[in-house]
Amino acid sequence: MNSKPNWIYMDYINNIWSFSLNDNRELCYKILYDEGKWTKESLIDKDVLDYSIFIEIDDRIHIIYTNIKGEIKYCTMKDRQWMGIKIHQKSIDEFEIRNLKVKVIGSEMHIFYLLVDKGSNGHRLLSHCVWDGENIKEDIVRDLILVSDLEENYQVSVDDINNIDLVFVSDERNEISLNHCSFQNFEWSPITRLYGIEGDGITFEIVKKQQDIHILNKSIENDTYYIDHVYIKSDGKTKDFKVYESTVELRDLILFTQGDKLYSCWLEEDKIFFSCFDDEKWSKPILFNSKHESSLVRYQCFIASEKDAIEMTKIYGTSKELSLYIPGQFVNRENDSLKYKVNKKNDLIDKQEEESLQQLKSQLSKFKEKNNELKNANELLNIQLIKKQSTVRDYEDRIARVLDEKHISDKHYTLSLELQENIKNELDQIKKQLIEEKNLRASAENKLKEYEEKNNLTRNKDDNIIEEKKK
Repeated sequence: MNSKPNWIYMDYINNIWSFSLNDNRELCYKILYDEGKWTKESLIDKDVLDYSIFIEIDDRIHIIYTNIKGEIKYCTMKDRQWMGIKIHQKSIDEFEIRNLKVKVIGSEMHIFYLLVDKGSNGHRLLSHCVWDGENIKEDIVRDLILVSDLEENYQVSVDDINNIDLVFVSDERNEISLNHCSFQNFEWSPITRLYGIEGDGITFEIVKKQQDIHILNKSIENDTYYIDHVYIKSDGKTKDFKVYESTVELRDLILFTQGDKLYSCWLEEDKIFFSCFDDEKWSKPILFNSKHESSLVRYQCFIASEKDAIEMTKIYGTSKELSLYIPGQFVNRENDSLKYKVNKKNDLIDKQEEESLQQLKSQLSKFKEKNNELKNANELLNIQLIKKQSTVRDYEDRIARVLDEKHISDKHYTLSLELQENIKNELDQIKKQLIEEKNLRASAENKLKEYEEKNNLTRNKDDNIIEEKKK
């Protein structure tokens, strides 16, 4: 049973949880305890097509996975037992769900996946679901035409203020383009094309630093592997930088920040190289592990820290006898490794002085890092203040519009009252005229009746006179 390890969780008590999906579509896990022994691999569920994991600060493990029945299921551990429920269903005759990713923001879980249309060659629907634990809402973000040899079609990133950035690749026939949209205030922004990518074997990683987006691309052209960096500023302006190229296979890129610096890592012949970006250029690649390690792979990893925080990152490790290499840790040893090589060539530096120097540099580095953190926090607060001020202005504009509408409504109401009063007066006048006309008509009818009676009396008298004359 071959298992492809995907996810690692290093918990608060130094246990390592390993999750994997094997060739038999069995989702399994095992635990490496502090004593250094793995538990027997245990089954979570069968007939699984894809899965994703998210760990919360309270040590709770969330697993989202899809199966051959077209179901999206949620699973978590309670009382040492995995408890799962179905949260969504798709028709297995039409679609297959792939490439799951999940982010938890507050009380909501944001689930991303590709809907593979079985009846359409190359078409995928990039979908986004929001699940609050009871109800689920689904949006279709984009209809994609996929590139056949792509490892990842999209990447999801959440910034410090819980906005979601989505970067995805699409085949636009005449070029392969990288596109971006963001989810803010419960709405998706319009999709924007960032740039086109040439070559084959494309992979990419994204990091959002403050309000800027950094994208690391790998591609292959004419049997040469290229790693390039595209820097997209908050105003939309872009810069591109060459990181590295080689005729040897480059794979499993990692892009991350450490303090105020941006780093990139990759594997070349199962050796780890990394480079640092100083806002103008990338440093010459540094070899971390000169010892050849077999079967190095990249893991998705959650690391629990002593600060009651969970860090999600990507790391390197061996797939059999587990050895892990965490980029955020080994880049800190860059200066130490270089100084060791210098000292080995000439023993000119006294060890005690070197140790004192290193301690001072370490303290200085900590002060710089703390200062940068405060600087970044201040910049973030300024950005949030600007957004809050913009929100206040929006509310003020809305209130002004409401007051204007109320003023217009009051005018209309006053006019309506005047109109009603005029109509009432006219009705009263009409009623008065009707009454007068009725009285006139009654008077005329009475007079007519009197005239008819008088006329009848006159006729009777005339008839009597005529009769008497005849006699």
